[in-house]
Amino acid sequence: MPWDQFHIADATALLSQNPTAVLYVATILAQRLDVANHALIQLKSQLQTGEPHNVVAKTVGRMEQLVAGGSASLVYAGYPYDPFAQ
Repeated sequence: MPWDQFHIADATALLSQNPTAVLYVATILAQRLDVANHALIQLKSQLQTGEPHNVVAKTVGRMEQLVAGGSASLVYAGYPYDPFAQ
């Protein structure tokens, strides 16, 4: 397949027919949830101990990156670029 073409899989079909894909997606999501939980615990601790605004803001910024998807993409993992990125 030439590099200037890409394929978007039917997620429902892929996940129902490929147990490895299900495990991959579940692993990525579990890792993100674990990191988000740790960030929430850290944020709670920072707020309770009265940490400076810049320390709390850094933790909130990390949490925002998690919500936005961070740098990993479940859909385009392995492709040289995301054709829908702006």
